[in-house]
Amino acid sequence: MGVRNPASGSDTCSGEGTVIRVLLACSLVWACLALSPLSRAGAADPAAGSPYGVALTTGVADFRDPSRCLRALELAGAAGIRWVRISMAWSWIEPNPGRFTWTAHDALVDGARRHGMEVLGTLGFTAVWNSTAPPEVTRAVDRERYPPQDYQAWGRYVYETAAHFRGRVRYWQVWNEPDLGGNGPFGFWRGSEPEFARLLAVAYESVKRADPEAQVVLGGLSLGGSPGVLNRDFLPAILHDPAYPAARYFDVLDFHHYGPAAEAKRRYDYVQAELAKAGAAGRPVWVTEVGSPSNETGREPPEYAGPEGQARYLREMVPYLLSLGVARVFWFTLFDTPVVGPQFDRHGLLDETLAPKPAYDAYRDLIASATPPVQAGEDGPEQGGAGPGESAEGGRLWLAAAVGAGAAVAGGTAFARRRRAGRR
Repeated sequence: MGVRNPASGSDTCSGEGTVIRVLLACSLVWACLALSPLSRAGAADPAAGSPYGVALTTGVADFRDPSRCLRALELAGAAGIRWVRISMAWSWIEPNPGRFTWTAHDALVDGARRHGMEVLGTLGFTAVWNSTAPPEVTRAVDRERYPPQDYQAWGRYVYETAAHFRGRVRYWQVWNEPDLGGNGPFGFWRGSEPEFARLLAVAYESVKRADPEAQVVLGGLSLGGSPGVLNRDFLPAILHDPAYPAARYFDVLDFHHYGPAAEAKRRYDYVQAELAKAGAAGRPVWVTEVGSPSNETGREPPEYAGPEGQARYLREMVPYLLSLGVARVFWFTLFDTPVVGPQFDRHGLLDETLAPKPAYDAYRDLIASATPPVQAGEDGPEQGGAGPGESAEGGRLWLAAAVGAGAAVAGGTAFARRRRAGRR
């Protein structure tokens, strides 16, 4: 915004009035700049806030009755967790073509925000009615892992979901562990790399059309350590796809980590090297799954066995990932559930009854010791005190602007009085 020079043109007012107006105008200019989106980005953008998150694992029963999930989210918020990953399953949101249902997901998203958490929504898998799975594949959970028949339908689901949650969900993860194939329960992508590159491109363009401010997260690469069939060439293949080079179609890359610190560093270095080769160096890197079970047996090394061992792993691994340069870390998972299968059903911070485990206490204490208290409206959704879309930081800037403007008027008035006194 430009300020016209009061000494130019036909301005014939007195010097005292001119001084006052100049000072007031400068103060107002400062206020406008301070309140601009660029200056407020650091305060409003959760990328400047807490790095601590958790994955919420949901099944059909939870969508029908989200009360248990809502109680778990309350406990997560009480621990200081400020991010939660929530599945936006296509088959549930659009069970039939063109018919969308939002009730359960509205409740989960609003519950997370009510307790101070930013939501990462996971997009996928393929709706059963749009799957390219062969006829002999009859189970819904298997048919959902194949590419869609109609990519326009996929884009419509992504657009409608991002549009519905605009202002409430600002980060969208596309798929989950797409570098794992095969026909087993962990074969999450049963298509080719070019098919996934196209799927990602359609999702990216649909999200940005629905909400230009939203960010797209490349979906949770496994990079190994899973019973699924790992495609080691997946990431470079999609990044350099000739038709839909993935480097153009995401804002954040994320991977998953289970295991020792040395493996975490290897994975982090690998994704950074591949991003650099694709001309995408500098993109934020998240870990949207890290975890360890609370089982008493079957853990190597044994010091991580049992509930106390799980807590120790959390205390050591979460800070280590952040020290590597990871920007966000999500513990998998919030509470124990059989939905994730026998290998992961004891990874929760809470048990099946939502009773906190030692890992919950460890996470709460880690967050409390590592970060200052989160102010409403700064690092998460607004929770009162600020108007819709206005952060607490914005309120402080308005106050500073008002003080500055008042100081300008007072200073100018005093200056004019001194000038008049001098003439006398």
